[in-house]
Amino acid sequence: MASKTPTLMEQYNALPYLEKKIIEILSITYAKVTQTQLLACLAALDIKTEDGYCFASKTERPMFKRIRKELNALLEGDFLLGKSRSMLMLNRSFVELLTQRLIADNQFTSMAEVIQKTLNLTPHGLAQAPSLTMDQIIAGMRILFYQKKVEQATELYENVIKRVPDPLSLLTVWQRICCSPFDPDWFYLLPPDIHTEFLGGPFLQGMASWMPNDFRADYLESLVMKGSEKCESDLEAAVLEKWMLTGEQDLLKTWLKKYGKKPTSLENSLCLQGWMAFCKGKNTQSISLYEKALALLNKKTNGKKKIFFSQFMGLFYILALIKEGSDQCFVQARKCLAMGMNREYSFKTICDLLGGLLEYLQGNSRGGDQILSHRTWNDFTTASSGVVPAFFTFFSYYWVDIQEAAKELQKIKNLHKLAKKHHYSWFAGELEGLIQILSTPSGKTVKKKNPSCLVGVTSQTKVWEHTLNALLSLNKKAVPGKRVDTPDLGFDQRMAWFLDYDNNGECDISPREQKRNAKGVWTKGRPVALKRLCNEIRKFPYLTAQDKKICGHIYAHTYKDGWYTNVEYVFDDDYMPDVVGHPFLFSSDGTTRIEVVPGKPELIILHFARTKIFL
Repeated sequence: MASKTPTLMEQYNALPYLEKKIIEILSITYAKVTQTQLLACLAALDIKTEDGYCFASKTERPMFKRIRKELNALLEGDFLLGKSRSMLMLNRSFVELLTQRLIADNQFTSMAEVIQKTLNLTPHGLAQAPSLTMDQIIAGMRILFYQKKVEQATELYENVIKRVPDPLSLLTVWQRICCSPFDPDWFYLLPPDIHTEFLGGPFLQGMASWMPNDFRADYLESLVMKGSEKCESDLEAAVLEKWMLTGEQDLLKTWLKKYGKKPTSLENSLCLQGWMAFCKGKNTQSISLYEKALALLNKKTNGKKKIFFSQFMGLFYILALIKEGSDQCFVQARKCLAMGMNREYSFKTICDLLGGLLEYLQGNSRGGDQILSHRTWNDFTTASSGVVPAFFTFFSYYWVDIQEAAKELQKIKNLHKLAKKHHYSWFAGELEGLIQILSTPSGKTVKKKNPSCLVGVTSQTKVWEHTLNALLSLNKKAVPGKRVDTPDLGFDQRMAWFLDYDNNGECDISPREQKRNAKGVWTKGRPVALKRLCNEIRKFPYLTAQDKKICGHIYAHTYKDGWYTNVEYVFDDDYMPDVVGHPFLFSSDGTTRIEVVPGKPELIILHFARTKIFL
């Protein structure tokens, strides 16, 4: 049996005294040092050879000979980067381990203070240095950090980083110090924003792909369970979502009992309870809890700007509103979708699906077409970033067309198997309920212990029924003597499109933003640049799904004008079909309502009689 190769720490423990001290100095200096600088550190630390020889001599050449044997031995091993005595630097996979060992042995502070002064690694010394490398900045920051002076280390970085040609981000610096390997005790010293920046993205990506926990996830979950102030609200929400999706009900109950009423966690607590209530079929209670959470969220902006949840939990507020089914709830759901959600899980895809569902439930068959245009090509044999949007795609199919959903049954079964394999029990349970319905010939739910909450979001009806209900609803709201001219989407702004048409069949449209005045009358509107609708569409929360489809045809057209290159924003050649049926379409005079309807190609055969004339 082959013998096990000793680790660098085991090799370090076996080193002779002087070699060990050289390695310890290099673990603190971090950046490359010359033999002269190493000798200066040995002298300042009063380190002697085994025979008692001191390095404080002013003559360098004899001193070089005193450490030549030790340096040659170290260069032959794995401790140093490079194979030259002229520039000495410790292996990066070992540097933090050894520094932390010196701290544990109470040797670091005394050595670091001496080396800091000897090599001008103090904040003042680095600020006065004629030139700097990134490694020198990290060296100064490490000494401060390991002295638990995190704010001073951050301040040092901010003061000198502009002097480095190829700077590293502050997060990358902390990663090099605390994550090679990851050390939770040292990482805990870093401020909350660094925790969020380092932990948030990988945690959310792992959860969105149904991946198992890594070291980041384990550490982050421990912070939430301790109620640590290092864990900002969004990170806390992500962990609560993970526990909900993986069926960790005991952890959720414990957290709610300990921190559910804590002011900094109240918004997340209400969202979590709203999600739980929705899953238990308590829809009215769910909406109430979410509205309280939304009020807390909007309070952060002092009411100046309406914002919506960025968490996965927020989706279930929209679903609860859709399930409630009233006109008022539909308006609120549309407002929430218009504000958008910025996080992982491909929220844009999910919001597009829910927007299509709203259109469908309000009698617009195009909403169902919009949903069915979303396709899933994955066979779901392995975890990937597409699993969550695919999950909502399959349920959206079911909500608008059970036959179309049934065609995807095998993929749904694969996705269910994948969710179970990776222990995402909430997804697995919901998919199990969907599979049960799609596998039943009658399409009716068989009574089961834990029925799917998403299956019951809508009742199985046809689009003509939704259309009829929408018309009846409009009739009920009509006031005698007052014309009901356009659907009210709950906003005091809307996008109208002005159409120019000439006799040879060419037409084009231009957008105008109209506002409703105090009397409820819509203004003629002001022009909106196509560039804004192309690049800043989120600044127009009132846009309908059809508006967004039209805007999706805008692109930047680049062309040459003499010496100059110009850019103009124009529509592509395929935008007009998406204008068909738009409710706010006017002629260029701004007063005449225009209706654009789809036409069918016609073949017209004309017969001309020929007359012969003889001269």
